[in-house]
Amino acid sequence: MSSVIEQVNMNVVQDVGYFFNKVNERALYNMGVLESYDSGGDEALGETVEYFHPQITLDDRMRYIMENIVYAPISMDNIICNTIISHFYGARGIHQVLTRDPNPKTALVDFKRLLSDIEYENKIRKNLEDAVSLGLPIYGSTELRTSLYGAANNYVAKLKNQPKDAHKINILLWVASFIPRGITQRMAAVKSLEEMYNIISSLEGVGQYYGYHCSTSNSVNPRIPINHDERFCVPGPGARYTLD
Repeated sequence: MSSVIEQVNMNVVQDVGYFFNKVNERALYNMGVLESYDSGGDEALGETVEYFHPQITLDDRMRYIMENIVYAPISMDNIICNTIISHFYGARGIHQVLTRDPNPKTALVDFKRLLSDIEYENKIRKNLEDAVSLGLPIYGSTELRTSLYGAANNYVAKLKNQPKDAHKINILLWVASFIPRGITQRMAAVKSLEEMYNIISSLEGVGQYYGYHCSTSNSVNPRIPINHDERFCVPGPGARYTLD
């Protein structure tokens, strides 16, 4: 019987290693650690091509959350909801699109206001529509959001007693509902990554993938005593398929 090593295609291993090193070099360049970045002429490794960094705290979305959201002078409910939309929408710069504020430190959505202020809702709705017309990205390109769209669209149709639509504000309004539903309060009180995952993954439309990644996104909040390196992991269906 052949050994495990003999079953591994070393050419693939070398390609994966090259890819990981390039993603890491690009992250260090974007952080200002390296002075330059060379894609080697490969368009797939260009500066703006979206990938998850293999080290979660070097991923640009996680760094954005750590640098601009978790220490913001806003309520815990708003910190959690702004963290959630970083992943549920996915596009880099989604907070600037929603608020029309170029400053990442202040480009934060007031979810409590969104629950009761129709003028504020319409302002964000217009910002999203303008962004679409300008070709600005709203959603990330590396993930499927079908279940999130379904949950958000169903929620808004029921909330407003109107036919279901697919307006891009629907995810935002759905996430805002997590406050009065007590979900953000429960998230703020967890003591483990698994407990956080169980809360998030129990929500309509949120499966294993978004449940786990939304949990790790919130783990960088210093006021929530959980860590992404806890001995708990839920690989999504794509990861399981790849491993198999």
